[in-house]
Amino acid sequence: MLCYSLFPKVSFKDDRIVVHVKSQAKLGAKIGQNCLGLDFKTEADVSVVP
Repeated sequence: MLCYSLFPKVSFKDDRIVVHVKSQAKLGAKIGQNCLGLDFKTEADVSVVP
């Protein structure tokens, strides 16, 4: 399984730090000389008080 974040974006709103991130995960298996698998993508916002 391979998982990574794409294009994280940090912003400030109402005295909070907001991080918007797109993540992608790939789950697959090698079959012969080919790879058969699934691709998962999602977006999330996380906010914290400094």
